[in-house]
Amino acid sequence: YFADVALEYRLAPNSPFPAAVQDVLLLTYLYLLNPPADSGIAPVDPKTIFIMGDSVGEVKPLYFALLY
Repeated sequence: YFADVALEYRLAPNSPFPAAVQDVLLLTYLYLLNPPADSGIAPVDPKTIFIMGDSVGEVKPLYFALLY
């Protein structure tokens, strides 16, 4: 099973740190680990999640890994 998820996160200066990290955590929890019953998405085993980013987005997976 493979799922590709892309998201837009809140940006500074309108949404200062840690807003973007919170967005990543929220997406991971709500849509991957514990999706809504009517979403049609099966829960994902946390051990199988791979998160990556590009440019500044590369830092967010690091924060995510440290927080999770």
